[in-house]
Amino acid sequence: MKRYTRALLGPSLFAPFRVTAGTVVVHLARSRSIVIPAGGGWPGLHPLPTELAVSLAPKRTSCLPGTHTEPDDEAGRPAALALVLAQALTAVGTLSERLRLAEALGMPLRSINQTTAGLVIGTTRESFGREIDT
Repeated sequence: MKRYTRALLGPSLFAPFRVTAGTVVVHLARSRSIVIPAGGGWPGLHPLPTELAVSLAPKRTSCLPGTHTEPDDEAGRPAALALVLAQALTAVGTLSERLRLAEALGMPLRSINQTTAGLVIGTTRESFGREIDT
């Protein structure tokens, strides 16, 4: 019989942190996640644009064994925010949700090359075209 292994609790979502070893997983709504490997960081909840915070709805964090984090300062927040945003745009939520998030953040995806626009939100040109035609 398989034994249940408890999750290792990660750092608080409220304060910015940097992952110095291992991996932190940010648990989101609907069993989705943001994965932050060593070298990456989390900007804290307050620096997240409202549209991104609502889209992600972060709940808590957990980490892999051997993970170490340290508090991050303001200098690290832009890179941490970029990591979170990149994952949110390409892998979190449905295609419709990712398109809405990109547009809410001011990305003019409907007015650029459809291949490029599709790649921004983690899809193909064909799927992007079908999405904006609906």
